[in-house]
Amino acid sequence: MSVLLSMPESVSSPKDDARRNELTIAISNSDSPGVAAAKLGIHQGTMYRWMKRYSISSPDSWTGRGLRNMLETRERVPAVVLANSEARIFIATMIGTEGSVTCSYNKRQDQTQLVLRLDMTDREWVAKFAAVVGLSPPRLEGRYHGENRRRIFTRNPMGLRALRILNEALPYLCGTKKEEAIRAIGFFSPSGYKKGLHRGPDVFNNIMGRSKRSDVRPSVGYR
Repeated sequence: MSVLLSMPESVSSPKDDARRNELTIAISNSDSPGVAAAKLGIHQGTMYRWMKRYSISSPDSWTGRGLRNMLETRERVPAVVLANSEARIFIATMIGTEGSVTCSYNKRQDQTQLVLRLDMTDREWVAKFAAVVGLSPPRLEGRYHGENRRRIFTRNPMGLRALRILNEALPYLCGTKKEEAIRAIGFFSPSGYKKGLHRGPDVFNNIMGRSKRSDVRPSVGYR
């Protein structure tokens, strides 16, 4: 078992120095965070906490690898997501009635991404939405609290896919939701991403005098 599995009693102890050295060696000889964590016998989250404790930075190769993976993910987004008017009308209806146009922040990449969020208790509708926009089936996110507890299913296109969906569905949107879509398209074009942390008011500029909230929890991936 790795010596990193227990917290050190003292940062300056010989035992702690051994742990620091083990961590440094594993990171230096690994081309990705997953490989390094596997060598140490711990989860990636634990490894990152130890790196922060010992002030050990991620190698440049890890950053480059993450960027390459992100670009490859974007390249998998089709040039046209909604193939026909029927699909565009359906998605516009879902966004206009049950969905929301928002954004989330990816702390590791230090950038904000466009998000189309759909949360419903009816799994069949969310599954159809996911199929039309080219995503996997919905996942169960949580429950409402209180007397009437209900399961919530969600599917959230992000980044370039969300941007292309909005562009294609825009002619079929109306009212405030159309204004939100126009602001989002202007802010996140042409990639669906914006460098740095940006909140709802930065994107939507208080449409109709209301401050629109955004999801600023760190995101772990791109779709």
